[in-house]
Amino acid sequence: MTGIDYSDGMIACAKDNAKKLGVSADFKKMDLNQLEFEDEEFDVIVTRNVTWTLEYPKQVYNEWKRILKKNGRLLIYDANWHLHFFDEEKLKRVREREERYLHKYGQKEVVAIENMEFFAASPLTSTLRPVWDKQTLENMGMSVQIQDNIGENVYEEWEKDLYGESPLFEICATKC
Repeated sequence: MTGIDYSDGMIACAKDNAKKLGVSADFKKMDLNQLEFEDEEFDVIVTRNVTWTLEYPKQVYNEWKRILKKNGRLLIYDANWHLHFFDEEKLKRVREREERYLHKYGQKEVVAIENMEFFAASPLTSTLRPVWDKQTLENMGMSVQIQDNIGENVYEEWEKDLYGESPLFEICATKC
């Protein structure tokens, strides 16, 4: 198993988690836009809450396809995390969820603080997903299956309450 991230802090956290779980992995600091792997090196690529941050998502998707073996799978777990900053009604519902969360759990949580400069530089924050991902990956010649709202199966109740306006989805793309 190989894990990559651009952040030293995330690499350190991943190493600590691997040690606690008693698993071995090779962790590398790397930029997703310029992967330092050979063609067709991996059977499976798994990402979680990464793709919404990509500045050049098509380029990264092409890189992932390049390093996948034939019949390899790309698993993407993500959501439309900040789409509410581009939709006033959705933003209103997010803020209402935050209020209900405060009253139910006694703790103030903010789903996201506005950072429009960053969101504007990340094209997938204002894009309806996973529709975009499916079209993009299929146009690259990959077979794609989508599972909407998998958060219902993996989130704890408090996460469902707080993040319900941004349902977690799963994309399974197979390299043909």
